[in-house]
Amino acid sequence: MLSLRRNRSARLRATMRAAGVVLLGALLTGCGSFQPAPTETRVVASGEFEVSIEQGLMVINAVINGEHPVRMVLDTGADATVLTPAAVERIGLDTKPMMRIVRGAKGGGLEGSRAPVSSLDLGGLVLSEFDALVLGLAPIQRRLDRPVDGVVGWPAFRDAELSVDWANGRISTGGLREPGSVAYPLTSRRATIEAPIFGTSREYLVDTGYNGTLAVRRSDLARLTTQNLGEQSITGAYRSGTEERFRVDEQTAFGGARIPAAEVVVTDGTRVMGSGWMRRFTVTFDQPAGEIRFLDLARKRPAVEPE
Repeated sequence: MLSLRRNRSARLRATMRAAGVVLLGALLTGCGSFQPAPTETRVVASGEFEVSIEQGLMVINAVINGEHPVRMVLDTGADATVLTPAAVERIGLDTKPMMRIVRGAKGGGLEGSRAPVSSLDLGGLVLSEFDALVLGLAPIQRRLDRPVDGVVGWPAFRDAELSVDWANGRISTGGLREPGSVAYPLTSRRATIEAPIFGTSREYLVDTGYNGTLAVRRSDLARLTTQNLGEQSITGAYRSGTEERFRVDEQTAFGGARIPAAEVVVTDGTRVMGSGWMRRFTVTFDQPAGEIRFLDLARKRPAVEPE
């Protein structure tokens, strides 16, 4: 039995080394039996989660299957909940092959494994009976002082309101439709909204797993007053590296706030709102209502409505 377990662990590690690392904003395509969303999401207690902010990312202390403590990154840009091979081995979860292809925002793809999870308790929100992707998170592991065991992705919150307060390091559930918040409808099955940033409405992925401010296309900066700030180191749950950084010295209205200037990075992939942008707001992700709400912490009321 011990030999079989070691052989299984060795095969799992070899598979993950060959698979590599998924790019930010993984898309799940193809067919197969993978189920990214839990069959049930229960809010067992309204209140705050136990979290810490590390390198611009929110880390939740959670429990798997009622007895195994884990550290999970909150990543609304991820299309699935992820566990690392090390966590799967430590907990003793079975793994199964996954027929789906996991594609990155810049194309390409890889095949992965899946691990059935009976429950994931986030301290007030319990996710039941779902398959977690088994993937390495090398970029984020290198940036954090302590390793994480996985990522809680967007499908985990399909039946719940989730409020994220970066300024005070809080995540909470229940009763979160606060006066003064500005709602933006979801534009897809992902955490995407149309937002009038710098005067032009474009689609952005609202991604708590990205520690930058805004990721925009180079063409978005045309006719704007900008300063080139050189390269910036960024970290996502699935990638890390450097991107070209600019300061945009033009006022923009968003979420009830007037923002006099903003730092952005240039991407050739998905436009993203990261944790750097969200820090001035309380952000409520409300999949049941089909919207994301932003409450300006400085003003507490909607001074500017969406254009």
